[in-house]
Amino acid sequence: MRKAAAKESTKMKTLAIAILVTGILPAFGGEIADYYFKHSRENRKAVDVTELLAAKHKSRSYNEVESTNHGITEIGIERTGCFGTCPAYTFIVKRDGTFRYQGGKYAERTGEFSGTIPDWNFHRLAQFIRDSGYMELEDGYVCDVTDQPDTFTTVVMNGKRKAIKNYARAGPTKLWAIEQLIDDLMAKAKWSGPKKPADTKK
Repeated sequence: MRKAAAKESTKMKTLAIAILVTGILPAFGGEIADYYFKHSRENRKAVDVTELLAAKHKSRSYNEVESTNHGITEIGIERTGCFGTCPAYTFIVKRDGTFRYQGGKYAERTGEFSGTIPDWNFHRLAQFIRDSGYMELEDGYVCDVTDQPDTFTTVVMNGKRKAIKNYARAGPTKLWAIEQLIDDLMAKAKWSGPKKPADTKK
């Protein structure tokens, strides 16, 4: 009986904090936050405790957010050249945050590089790749156009490697999103390797 009462008390405290924070946050928000809080109040004039608890259960827990139990040990992208100025490069990152990179014509970095990314970024992307069903996608997507670059991605999950060819962005939008997110890892990287010509001083 005491345990049930304590559990109920904890729930009510959590809700009280959530309601308090909800009331404070608009002061720190912008246009979108203002819209959210205004319409949230209009759609629910009175706070429904049951509804708030249900919403809480639909959210990911902190442990789920921080989980590294996604089974992915390697993620990579390779973009090919075209008859224009399409940048060509290969970027492969491992679970421990280490990566290798080979930059070709028109790439921002040319030559061979290595380095590290924050492992937190790897795990967040790995969760998204897992949840998006990457391993169940087709092996290739093509479009009826010419002179477009290929984008190849690869993922090793639970010891199984999969690679996908995406020509002219013909694949599903979630594949495009994965490609963009892999590229975004490079912006967060600590690079080591050949110096850029601009960095070389005689």
